[in-house]
Amino acid sequence: FSIGGGLAVWLAGVAVLLARVPREWVRAWRCLAAWMGMGAAAAGVYLSVGSAVSSDSLLRVVDPLSYAVYVLAFLGGPLAVGQGGVAVALGLALVAALGAWVRVARRRGPDIFSVAPIVVGLVSTALVAAALTGLKHAHEGAGNAISSRFLPWATLAWCGLVVGVYAEYPVLLRAPRRVRAAIALEMIALLATSAFGVYKADERHDAFLLGRRALIEDMKSPDMIFLHPKPETLGELRENLIKHRLTVFRELPGIAARP
Repeated sequence: FSIGGGLAVWLAGVAVLLARVPREWVRAWRCLAAWMGMGAAAAGVYLSVGSAVSSDSLLRVVDPLSYAVYVLAFLGGPLAVGQGGVAVALGLALVAALGAWVRVARRRGPDIFSVAPIVVGLVSTALVAAALTGLKHAHEGAGNAISSRFLPWATLAWCGLVVGVYAEYPVLLRAPRRVRAAIALEMIALLATSAFGVYKADERHDAFLLGRRALIEDMKSPDMIFLHPKPETLGELRENLIKHRLTVFRELPGIAARP
C-alpha cells in the first residue's frame, strides 16, 4: 500500500550501525557508508522506474497534533484491541518505557551494550515506519493507524522493549514486580488484539466481498467504501484493471470499461 515499510528498513539499518560505532569504530563507519549508498541506490531506482509514486504521497502538509496522535496510535495499535484512543495511550506508554530503558542502558554501559543494536533495530524500524506512514495517512486518524496492515511494523517496537528488559533481567522472576506486571500485561494485550483480529476476520471478509461486487457491477454503490475510504479515486484504476484483465476482472471477459 505504500513505500514507508521499505524505507523504514534502510533508515533503521543506519540506526543499528550507529549503535555499533562505539565498539567497532572503523568497521562500523565503513558498513554505514556502504549501507547508505545501497539504500540511496535502491530508492533512486524505485523513484526512477516506479509509476506508483505520486507527489501527493511523498509531500503532504500535516497538522502537527494529528500527526503526533497518528504516530502514537500506530505504535500502540498492536496492544489496543481495535481501540484508537487506547492505542494513543499505549503509544505514549511505549515511548516512556523505551526512554526508561535508555536511561538504564546508559547507566549499565558495556554490560548491556551487546543487545543495544537489536533493540535499536526493532524500535527504529517501527518508529520510522510510523513516521513515514503518518505523512500520508495522518488526516485519516487513529482508526487508520491501527489498521491490520500496519500492526506488524509496530509490533517490532514492543518486541524490542521485551528484548531490552530481558537483557536487563535475564531471570524475569528476579525483576521488580512492576516490570513483571508490565510484561505480563503486554503479552495479554498482544494476544487479545490477535484474538480480536481473528474474531473480526469473517466480518471484514464479508465486507470485502460486498466491495468486490460493487467494483465489478456498480462504482456508485455505497459498498465501495469497503474497498477504499475515497471510492471516487478508484475510477481510473478500475478501467486499467478491466483493460489488462487484472485481479477481479481476470476471469470476467464480459465486463467493459465504463466511467
